[in-house]
Amino acid sequence: MFRRIALLCIGLMFCSLLSELIAQDREFEFRRYSFPESMSGTVLDIFQDSQGFLWFASEAGLYRFNGHDIKQYSYNPSDSISLSTGLIRDFFEDSHGNLWVTTSQSGLNRIDLVTDEITHFPYDPTDSTTLDFKRTLPGTG
Repeated sequence: MFRRIALLCIGLMFCSLLSELIAQDREFEFRRYSFPESMSGTVLDIFQDSQGFLWFASEAGLYRFNGHDIKQYSYNPSDSISLSTGLIRDFFEDSHGNLWVTTSQSGLNRIDLVTDEITHFPYDPTDSTTLDFKRTLPGTG
């Protein structure tokens, strides 16, 4: 009697598992995205922020992919709210929703991920009141 109940339980578990596997049969859709033509050179780093956006650092600037569109953050000498230079070294998200971006020679940039506003923190080795980003951000030294 015990064997029959055990076999019945095992049979029911198998049927349940089989129906779960059949119910999970899904089709996947793949889309191809292209970076803007302005993105030249090599992607140097990739980062996913707390909102799920993917960030790509390149020799031509910074790019954010939200799952649909790619937004470019680049250096524009006539625009004070652009990145301080195009060559991005590293980035780090803090607990306040800011993306900190280090550049090759022009210091630190902070991007407020809520307002999309960029703030510059230039580094001058002769001025002790400026931030040395190589000693400030984790993984940049």
